[in-house]
Amino acid sequence: MCSNQDIGFENWERVLMTARIKKIAIANPAIAPYGKAAEEALKHKGILSDIKSKFVYGESISQVNTYISTGATEVGFTTQALVKDPANKTPLYWKVIDPKIYTPIEQGMILLKTANANQGAEKFYKYILSPSR
Repeated sequence: MCSNQDIGFENWERVLMTARIKKIAIANPAIAPYGKAAEEALKHKGILSDIKSKFVYGESISQVNTYISTGATEVGFTTQALVKDPANKTPLYWKVIDPKIYTPIEQGMILLKTANANQGAEKFYKYILSPSR
């Protein structure tokens, strides 16, 4: 969960239910895995139905990121990549949502046959698949 303002993420469930939070960015759960995971987490916490009227749906995680970065919403559910993006000049506040309260988001990767001649692509592919250090 992310915001461009310090909203006090320590008790994030309670903060989302306050009148101070008027809009929450979330990717469309019908088509976006991060939106589905966000709804699962909110349901697990027992607040989904209480705050669903505050949702501003993005058709992609990029659109959600725009809502958060520009302040169009006070908070949003997105990837941590937004916070770590060196191109992002907006100071952001981040809260990791416990991954035990939503279905893990599966990530995939392929290496195209035409990339075999590209040593950089091959190295990157192997690096991503290597065990974390």
